[in-house]
Amino acid sequence: MTRCGMCGAEQSEDDPDVCWGCGAALPGPARPPGPSSPMPSPRWLFAVAALLVGCAALLWVMLQFAGGPSSGSGGATTTEAPGPGDARGAAEREAIAGPWGMPWGGGEGNPAEADAKLDPDALPYRGGDDPLVAIVEFGDYECEFTRKVERTLARLLGRFGGDVRVVFVHNPLAIHDHARLAARAAEAARRQGRFGEMHERLLEANGKVDEADVLRFARDLDLDTARFRADLGGWAKDTVTGMTAFSRTHGINGTPHFVIGGRVVEGARPEEVFAKVVEAALEDARGRLDAGKSRRDVYDESLAFLGGG
Repeated sequence: MTRCGMCGAEQSEDDPDVCWGCGAALPGPARPPGPSSPMPSPRWLFAVAALLVGCAALLWVMLQFAGGPSSGSGGATTTEAPGPGDARGAAEREAIAGPWGMPWGGGEGNPAEADAKLDPDALPYRGGDDPLVAIVEFGDYECEFTRKVERTLARLLGRFGGDVRVVFVHNPLAIHDHARLAARAAEAARRQGRFGEMHERLLEANGKVDEADVLRFARDLDLDTARFRADLGGWAKDTVTGMTAFSRTHGINGTPHFVIGGRVVEGARPEEVFAKVVEAALEDARGRLDAGKSRRDVYDESLAFLGGG
């Protein structure tokens, strides 16, 4: 028996912890020594483990996207083998001379020669009537970055006024199933003077079109659909094949790809990146003007690489 220190009541050994009389706590039997804090529960351990795994996964993703030029290039790349590196460097960075061509949205042009040269007169453009520098774009309608850079190009044309033109060269990539048909549709429409309108529709469709789609676009634009269909499998097909051959020969295996006054810009870069390149090209062009060349001759020099000059 034990006695409560508060009220003096005797307690049974069967309930030594609490006094039955007053409810006061009684000293219990001695306990063996042990840890002062309870062991963590399994639920707590699982939470810590999950947090560690999540941190490790986040670190892996950050490392993957931090490396390599392709992670931030803003462009699509084909799986085909690249063309000769030396030819690419010489053709894209050299300042040369050659004739120029048709307005954006009109004219037939001619398919490229078998030696992978392009006639600048055969390419669509938009921009100033008497420019100094061409922004030559190699694009693919099914490439999301070709679509995204369109707004940047429009702003550049407004920013630099009549000193600049944008020239478009089709470069449908092998990794895109519909890009070649889309390019042929744009060329077939260009033969009837409606390249710009078809260009916009193809970009809005993400380039993912079949023959029924492009024929519907042709009808919407009031084109001669019989002629459009014939050009789609004939003249336009040959033209796009020539442009693609030029791109591959010069190692242009991604889109969008730009040559601006002999300087290369790859991908859908921010406007200021393009602006700095254009400004440098215009500075070079004005130097040639000061040396006695005409605006036309200076502009032709920014396009002559297309003819192998």
